[in-house]
Amino acid sequence: MSQYFVEQFDEVRFFKKDVAVPVGSGFIKVEVGQTMALLGDGIFPGSSAQYTDGSLWQHSLLESYRHLLAVRNNPRTEKFPGNKVRYFAENAKVALKQIEAAQRADWPLPTICLHRCQSYLDGQYFVARTIIGGWRSWHEGPIERFLY
Repeated sequence: MSQYFVEQFDEVRFFKKDVAVPVGSGFIKVEVGQTMALLGDGIFPGSSAQYTDGSLWQHSLLESYRHLLAVRNNPRTEKFPGNKVRYFAENAKVALKQIEAAQRADWPLPTICLHRCQSYLDGQYFVARTIIGGWRSWHEGPIERFLY
């Protein structure tokens, strides 16, 4: 599947950061992956964060592809998130300039704001969601503010 997603774009750039997250009295290593999928004049971001040995890139690539499909299959809107996704689908240079200018040497220690895990079928399946605090949501700021 990942190869299929990559083939839908002219180029895909991959970014990865390992982050230590405090949990209880210890830490867990979380891998954060970002894909910046480029097609024509647009950029289609995707992300994934996990601490298992799963497919970090497949989920991130799926998000990039999902942004591409959203632009292709939905009318223009002034509402978030459609307006932001479409803006960057036509303005990759704005995003790339922000990515290239980014300089962060002192990463703050992340904190978990929410963690929920639900098991199904007597513990055969789990759905979990964890929210890390200290970040600024994509909907904040002007349309040209790129999240990643």
